[in-house]
Amino acid sequence: MYVKLCRYRVQPALRDRYLAIQEQAARIYQLYELEPATHFQSRQDPNTWVEIHRFATADACRAATDRLNRDPKILALWQAFQATLDPGVPPEIEEFDQHAWNGHASPVEARPAPAAEVRPALPTENRPAPGEVEGT
Repeated sequence: MYVKLCRYRVQPALRDRYLAIQEQAARIYQLYELEPATHFQSRQDPNTWVEIHRFATADACRAATDRLNRDPKILALWQAFQATLDPGVPPEIEEFDQHAWNGHASPVEARPAPAAEVRPALPTENRPAPGEVEGT
């Protein structure tokens, strides 16, 4: 898996505009059968946002970006999005590849749970009653 992480600060007065732009972009992503980005708002600074895009590979990301960059609606939304950003805080973009642990995508390999061991009930006729001592 490949992840592109974008961090940016939105001008406080333009927050609602920013959210509307992201909703419009998500609808267009669906038309291209792309997974919409996941957005996180900072707890420390509510004007700072992190946007996460997931793709199977970096090549899949590039192909999707090439297709989207030919869509006039996305280009218009990109312009509008950039106008919502705080001009004093440049956006940060990082790219990540998923790390493979011993050839697996996750350090914890999913395995089915073992079947529960079924034991027969113990006979009760020869057991002492609660509080009795055996053999008395």
